Amino acid sequence: FNNSNSPRLEEICIQEAWIDDQSSEEIASFIKILREAGALDVSHSLINMKKGRMGFSVTVILPIEKEKYFRDLWFNQTNTIGIRERRQKRWTLLRREGVCMTSFGKLKFKQVIKSNGELKLKPENDEIFILQKKYKKSPDEIKQIINESMGEFIPLEEEWK
Repeated sequence: FNNSNSPRLEEICIQEAWIDDQSSEEIASFIKILREAGALDVSHSLINMKKGRMGFSVTVILPIEKEKYFRDLWFNQTNTIGIRERRQKRWTLLRREGVCMTSFGKLKFKQVIKSNGELKLKPENDEIFILQKKYKKSPDEIKQIINESMGEFIPLEEEWK
C-alpha cells in the first residue's frame, strides 16, 4: 500500500448557532437529527447569553455538499433566526472499518494509516462499552483482553476513507 495519500486534506463546513429559547430536550433531539443527517461531528454546550438567559451553543461539522440541507434543518427544526457558517480545511488520516476475532468473538475495529506509514488498529468504543457492561470490567481490562486475543484484521471495505 502506498501511504502517500495519508494524511488527506479535505474541505468541510462548520455551522453553528446560539439558541436561548428551546428546552434541553428539544436541543438533544435536534442534535440527534443532525447526526442522523450525516454530520461528521456535533458539539454543544450550555452558555450564558444576553439578558442573563441560559442557552445552547451548537456546532456541527458537515460535508460541504450538505450545506444547504443542514441550513434548512436549522431553520425548520429549531427556533434560531440565524446561523454562522464557514468553510475550513482539515487533515485526516486514512481509515477503514473491519473486524477482528477476539476471545469475546467478532468485534468491529477501525484501521488507520498514520503519516509514517504505520497501521494502527482500534476497537470501536461501542463494542468496548457493551463488553464492559456484560463482563463488569473496566475499559482498560476489556482492551487488554482484546489486545491479547485479537486475530487478523478483516476489512469490511476496500476503499480507505
